[in-house]
Amino acid sequence: MVKIMLTHPTTHSSTHPTTTWEYLTFQETLWHPDCGNYISFGIGVYQLYTQQRTFVSAIHDISLKEELVKNLTSLFNQLQLSPIHFPEVISDILSQSALEI
Repeated sequence: MVKIMLTHPTTHSSTHPTTTWEYLTFQETLWHPDCGNYISFGIGVYQLYTQQRTFVSAIHDISLKEELVKNLTSLFNQLQLSPIHFPEVISDILSQSALEI
């Protein structure tokens, strides 16, 4: 089960400095009644604006595969994926992964 937390990013006019999105991978220990404790990886996104970092959203429990989540994080940073699309992209990726199993 993927848990999504989302706040609305602040929009700025073109006269302000550009907003940069920073995606970070995080690890967490979770518990499920069928398997007990397990380690999972998620992604958080932060807005970097005028030297301030503000939490925007996080998706927990994306995968047990750290390398997969780190690769996604790197891609999102490279593309500067808008947080508005973040949940949908993760959902699409997980749906595609499920079809390949």
